[in-house]
Amino acid sequence: LDAQGKGLNLTLSEDPMLLFFDSADLKLADKLEKPTISLVGAIPTIVKGGEVKLTFNIGNEPVENLSLTAPMGWNVGPMKVEEQGIGFLTVTCPERTDARVGMLTLQSKSKGGELSLPLPVIGKIALRVVPEPITNGKGGLHVEIINNGITPEKVSYDISMPEEIEMEKGTFHKSHARPFTPKFEGETKGEAVVDAGSRKVIVLPVGNLDYKCIYKARVTVVNASGERVESERFVSGFAGVPKVAAPLTLDIAKDEKEWAKAMPLTINEEKQYYWLRKTDNEVGSWDGPEDLSGTIRFLWDDQYLYLRADIVDDIYLHAKKNGSLWAMDGLQMLIDPARESSEKSGYYDISMGDGSKGNQAWCHSSAHPSVLAGEAKGIILKSFPSTTSKGGRIQVAAIPWAHIAPFKPVAGNNLGICVIFNEDDGPGRGSFMGWFGCAHSKQLDLVGDLILQ
Repeated sequence: LDAQGKGLNLTLSEDPMLLFFDSADLKLADKLEKPTISLVGAIPTIVKGGEVKLTFNIGNEPVENLSLTAPMGWNVGPMKVEEQGIGFLTVTCPERTDARVGMLTLQSKSKGGELSLPLPVIGKIALRVVPEPITNGKGGLHVEIINNGITPEKVSYDISMPEEIEMEKGTFHKSHARPFTPKFEGETKGEAVVDAGSRKVIVLPVGNLDYKCIYKARVTVVNASGERVESERFVSGFAGVPKVAAPLTLDIAKDEKEWAKAMPLTINEEKQYYWLRKTDNEVGSWDGPEDLSGTIRFLWDDQYLYLRADIVDDIYLHAKKNGSLWAMDGLQMLIDPARESSEKSGYYDISMGDGSKGNQAWCHSSAHPSVLAGEAKGIILKSFPSTTSKGGRIQVAAIPWAHIAPFKPVAGNNLGICVIFNEDDGPGRGSFMGWFGCAHSKQLDLVGDLILQ
């Protein structure tokens, strides 16, 4: 940011910056003035071997004063005037490159300063692999072969699920993965022609999945020119989340008709129980469903992800607050807002419960600069006593999508989440039970999969 002699010049990245400034002679502006030069629209994605047009608001700046630098091997056309105050140029990416981002820099000879443009680079062929939610008792894989190019592509594909990981003592160990032979209903190998700018969708139900296990999915696609694209990721849970037509009231009786549409996800087996060992000689045990168990359900609308937890418990201790909510009987979630991406900006670690300050939610860790750690006042939580167990309760939460940024609430999108019931039978939290992992070790690849419907 070049202040043109009116203040401070700043060089900033995409990371947030807090500036403390004090001067008797210079006052900072209350707001930024209109930039001298700016990009029109969002930063585009460029395909390997492809070309994009970049358009700029240049005001009265002569195009001769503007220059754009690009990585070696990239081709940059001359800046031209499209109309008064608008300039444009074209940029071409090399066909053979391992770059995932092309960093372009626009500079002005007369104004000073520079404008950085990180262009995401994608291949002609791309893959999207997500779980297919359980339908008629069967989940599976949903594979999309995407042609980003301008001509049709003939491709061959190979889809497999070679490994399975079972939950053990409340957690998952990737080193304990075992071979898995899926009973696919459909062809896992074949050829297809994908038209330019379109995608081939392959849905494969699997007849022998355990919906409390984690599976490794692997997809390989090769086009006619030998370009090879592979995707390997974990899939689990296969839980579809219905969309509601109107916001929930968070009143159990009034919302019961909507909750009846949600898939019940059970936490009721010994393998889902994790004992937090305090000493080498102290070993805890799960005494069955009356000790601790329950069911969780999810719904959504354009504003919220809704969570309902029906919890069975023999003893209910909940006298904690703020950042210690995790240490009492309550809920805790580990959320991956970028489940479909191999690049992670972080995770959300959220605890909530009816503590000493009443219903409260706390964000221990955030995955986006727009969401601050600390009390999550935007999350609405309500707690109701259970009629089926002495220490049981029903807890319902409305989590704003803004609190799970950068995830976008669109039907078909895949959110990663783990939910645990923390257990304090005195003194202090001694165990928990969960739907997938791993809230205690923060391993994002071991969470469960929600698919918005």
